[in-house]
Amino acid sequence: MRVCPVLLASFLGLSTIGLAQSAQQTYAPLKMSPPPGFAASRQLTRLSPSKHLSISVSLAYRDPAGIQRFVASVSDPSSPEYRHFISPAEVGKRFGPGPATLAKVEKYLTDSGIKIKLVGDNGLSILADATVAQAESAFKTQIYEYHSLSGYAPATGVLYSYAAIPSIPADIQPAVVEIGGLENFSHPQPASAVTPNQIQTLYDLAPMYSQGAQGQGRTIGISNWDGYRLANVPYEYSRFGLPSPPGGVGSNITVKTISGGAGSGTEQGEGDLDIQAILGVAPLCNLIIYDGGNSDLIGVLTQEANDNQADVISESYGWTLASSTKTAAHNLHLSMSAEGITYMAASGDSGTTLNYYYPDIEPEVLLVGGTTVTVDSSGHRVSETGWSGSGGGWKATTDAFNVLP
Repeated sequence: MRVCPVLLASFLGLSTIGLAQSAQQTYAPLKMSPPPGFAASRQLTRLSPSKHLSISVSLAYRDPAGIQRFVASVSDPSSPEYRHFISPAEVGKRFGPGPATLAKVEKYLTDSGIKIKLVGDNGLSILADATVAQAESAFKTQIYEYHSLSGYAPATGVLYSYAAIPSIPADIQPAVVEIGGLENFSHPQPASAVTPNQIQTLYDLAPMYSQGAQGQGRTIGISNWDGYRLANVPYEYSRFGLPSPPGGVGSNITVKTISGGAGSGTEQGEGDLDIQAILGVAPLCNLIIYDGGNSDLIGVLTQEANDNQADVISESYGWTLASSTKTAAHNLHLSMSAEGITYMAASGDSGTTLNYYYPDIEPEVLLVGGTTVTVDSSGHRVSETGWSGSGGGWKATTDAFNVLP
């Protein structure tokens, strides 16, 4: 593997080359690490300076202990704060980085030519657009193309990453958890049927469903990073006799595109499966598809927390993430818990035994494992057994938030 000297110094901590000083500002490296899979890769040429990047700047809580206490109390039936959820803006006001810190970070980004798209109401993240040249200049790093020795290649075919730990002005560095979007080594792994009628019978939903509880008045979100086709939805409604929403089939579906979206890309099955499974049991719900492109986990979580529209959000992917990215994601999940959003995720076919173990280690996410079911001639459950390894216990990591609930 060919590695530049700056990369060695920054990643291995062998010198202070990550500290750069100009006539006006002193820069300090962020507490980030190389992305997963970086070590098993070979550096190629510099990434085109004109290439567009969707970046995220994740900020830390001003009062991390306070938000954790609030999330615990708002979920505790014995607490006077039980179910007294708060808005994203209130999360930011009570626990976030604070307006002065946020303003400094925003100013630095705009002064660097980076275009801000969204500043989360909770103050935990800033989504922005930048060229490679702008990002390299702002974060004092270089971005190269790489060849993965393990065989991984993104859908675009171009694998890239920063070659030195990003640095920012020292006065705002303590408040920034990470800069996302400067690499695409991090990517989701699908955690992948039965018909709607089978699900309703198997899990005792049929009586409730037949009495008219079919999702109306509820908003369900899906976190997605896979290709899907909404043209399949009308066939599902007609094939299984599902009731149509007042505006017609599909009128209850909203797509929110983040970082270009993935929905129009190649279908791997997970996106379609998630959409159809939810509509099969809640055909009259309001369904929001948070469609993330370029494996933008932080961008999707930021939009979901900022919207604060969904009662429940479902995810069917597993991730291998750098420590800083896991912390940034955890902070957003804390905000969603404080807002009253239930976030659920599939634990995966092999559960926590896989390398793709986030969000399996996330205390603010409800993990659901897969099962094998034996049914009688009427479709009722006779026995049910968890898949080997699915939801396979709690994976011990060194992440500070990884505390068994």
